[in-house]
Amino acid sequence: MKKILITLPFLILFLSKSVAQSTIPESKWSSHEITIDGLDNEWSKPFNYADSISGLVFAISNDKDNIYLCVSNSNKNKATKMMIAGWSLDLKSSEKDRKFHASIDFSKIAEIRYVLNADIKNLITLYKAMITTVTRKGFLANNGVQDLTNVNGMNIGIGLDEKENIIYEIMIPIKDLIPQSKATLTELVNVEFRVNALENPYESRDFGSRSEPNSMGKSRIGAGAGRSGGSGGGQRPGESSSNANAAMSALYEKQSFTQKIKLVDKESK
Repeated sequence: MKKILITLPFLILFLSKSVAQSTIPESKWSSHEITIDGLDNEWSKPFNYADSISGLVFAISNDKDNIYLCVSNSNKNKATKMMIAGWSLDLKSSEKDRKFHASIDFSKIAEIRYVLNADIKNLITLYKAMITTVTRKGFLANNGVQDLTNVNGMNIGIGLDEKENIIYEIMIPIKDLIPQSKATLTELVNVEFRVNALENPYESRDFGSRSEPNSMGKSRIGAGAGRSGGSGGGQRPGESSSNANAAMSALYEKQSFTQKIKLVDKESK
């Protein structure tokens, strides 16, 4: 009886850990290499994961060679913030002998001004023409500034769906994260998205004091990604000014969210 009492806490800890791991969502196995063209027609919808604060939604899959992500944002103002302020994707794993922490940075596009409720289709077309590279960090090879398209390497496609929402398709070779001889396709991966803050037009650099938007040739800023999880945009009828102000102030804040995902092996599906 004494022996049972001693081992019981360890049994509870083991079972708790097993239950916790069983609730971690899994990547979807891809039976074929996904074409990275900035279109979402090869992806099941709705996407599996969403964040109401940043407006980001995404899906993830893998095969034996690559990790695939499809990222979108259906909120025009929050999507515009992503494109102009920039954002990054982090992939991190703490698995024994298979640790990695890599990131892909989509830099800000300072030449494009933020306009409330902009024509998103034209904006995405302009954005695609201007963002031709990303910056990689923490990968086993090919770190630094990289083209979006690479033969036998990482590939990124940017486009829009039938509803004119921005689409980012990303393919990352697993060998860029883990030596192929060590990869098991059961790794737990923290997928983190970080959206940069927009420059606050109320803060004048020239005079060091508060100024009205547009008074110094700054871009017009509209309400967007608020912590309330609203869809963004200007103040709506019946919406309190405090909510609208909170949504607007959120544009000038960095935002992030993390989702833990377990890679899958074909044999386990």
